Amino acid sequence: FKVGFHSPFVSYVEGILARGDERVSDLIQKAWEKGARLDAWDEYFKRDLWREIISGADWDIEKEICSPKDINAELPWDSVSLGVSKEQFKIEYERAMTSELTAACDNPCREYCGVCNKNEKVRYPEGLEYLDEEINIEEEKGQVRRILLNFKKKDSAIYFGHLNIMHMFEMAFQRASFNLFFTQGYNPKPKMEFPHPLTLGVASEGEVIGFEMYYHDEDMNLMIETLNKVLPQGIEVTDYLLLPVPEEGRKYKSLMAQYWGSLYTLKLEGNSPMTLDELFKELNEKVQEFDVREDYSFVLKKDSIEIVSEMKNKKMNNIIRLLGEILGENPMSKGVILRRIETYKKDKEEKSLFL
Repeated sequence: FKVGFHSPFVSYVEGILARGDERVSDLIQKAWEKGARLDAWDEYFKRDLWREIISGADWDIEKEICSPKDINAELPWDSVSLGVSKEQFKIEYERAMTSELTAACDNPCREYCGVCNKNEKVRYPEGLEYLDEEINIEEEKGQVRRILLNFKKKDSAIYFGHLNIMHMFEMAFQRASFNLFFTQGYNPKPKMEFPHPLTLGVASEGEVIGFEMYYHDEDMNLMIETLNKVLPQGIEVTDYLLLPVPEEGRKYKSLMAQYWGSLYTLKLEGNSPMTLDELFKELNEKVQEFDVREDYSFVLKKDSIEIVSEMKNKKMNNIIRLLGEILGENPMSKGVILRRIETYKKDKEEKSLFL
């Protein structure tokens, strides 16, 4: 059996964001100021921080968010309108409570919901010709292979978020004429994944993306050269690996499931509130305090700290969060220059490079 669940407290916060009024914006700003980031991911969601913000509010959040709404009450989203009147929403609500369906819109109008008027009415297409013959969609042929790419992320590109990077590569693959393999569901998407998305604002020499395509012995070096020409400034593919076809009946293993950890280098600029030696000492003390000593190793170099972060404890597997415990919120604005150098996968001998 596979059992799915959702945290009740996370649902509570989602309810606040969905049902609250303009006062919720103050809660969001305070949470951000205290270090809330990437809250959609469970491992980054700081429950204690949100509890503190909610308990410190000057209004009864639980009562206003969790209590039923009167059908005639003024709602925070009443000012948002697509033309349908509030009275029509009340009618639809009452019908829903009795499982009564509403007929489709027609001309002449039967519902007077507020959308149709003198100039806007339901219109039906005219003069369309329909093909009688069956449309044959040519199926892609060839071996589906997974390809791993190693790419750099630098300069202004460090401010591209993870979803931006995914969409950017999706468009770049198409512009470079990569014959991508798509998921076979209702809403097909290119089969792409990252082993461990990078935190916003961090540069990298060793990012990894995996994708699947129909492969016909193309010259991959030439394809990578073409791909780099259509990628934005700051993103550059440096290497590739063509993975073998999996055994019959098996699929390619998820990159995230293979992820072991990463190697980072950390340097400090002049506006840092502490020296490199002081930060090195604090890092070692913090991993002891949070009982994640096995997740991190630190090596003090002449002008940097070398950090190996292993994916073990979800509570503190984000190096930015660890730095935030030492330097306060927004540690990257306090003279920290962090760069990912390598991304590792699990191996029989502990770890190895993806490519």
